[in-house]
Amino acid sequence: MSTLEVNKITPISGGTTVTLGDSGDTFNLASGATAGFGKIGQVVQATDQTATTISADAGTFYSAGASASITPTSSSSKILVQISLSAIQNTNGNSITKLVRTAPSTVALLSNTGGSNINGTFGGVYLGDANYIHCLNFTFLDSPSTSSQCTYTSQVGCSGAVTFYVNRSVGDTVRASSTMTLMEVLA
Repeated sequence: MSTLEVNKITPISGGTTVTLGDSGDTFNLASGATAGFGKIGQVVQATDQTATTISADAGTFYSAGASASITPTSSSSKILVQISLSAIQNTNGNSITKLVRTAPSTVALLSNTGGSNINGTFGGVYLGDANYIHCLNFTFLDSPSTSSQCTYTSQVGCSGAVTFYVNRSVGDTVRASSTMTLMEVLA
């Protein structure tokens, strides 16, 4: 095996592209080495299969579905959050869901504060057939600016009193799962 030691590789005069290898080639980084460009550093996934009933009061948010924690390796890392929440509500109630980072401090992420109703981050939980469950999916790239543990959760809230059913239908004849996936995107 040969070793090439250089400080800089630049395209030939007039060029703008440097190609490493051929199609199908693989380049490996030694353990602990960094490439100097974005890549996924770690992945954490949490699953919630608990059938939950939430009697919600107007204007109050309640944790629903999976919650997950990740500790960034650097304060310059970003966290890609992917949520899949299985839920339904029993009556109309203008519901909304929001993404919250609860550690190291509590912050509602991308919460729309416009309007006079209850405000959140992504779609509400809808009224439907008693034997049906809605799946809400949401993705957000967070910049926590910390190397401390970050914990994320989804919450449901409404402008009127409703009952939310998480991971189950209203009639409890159908069950589902909710997930949260966190990926550290290295700077």
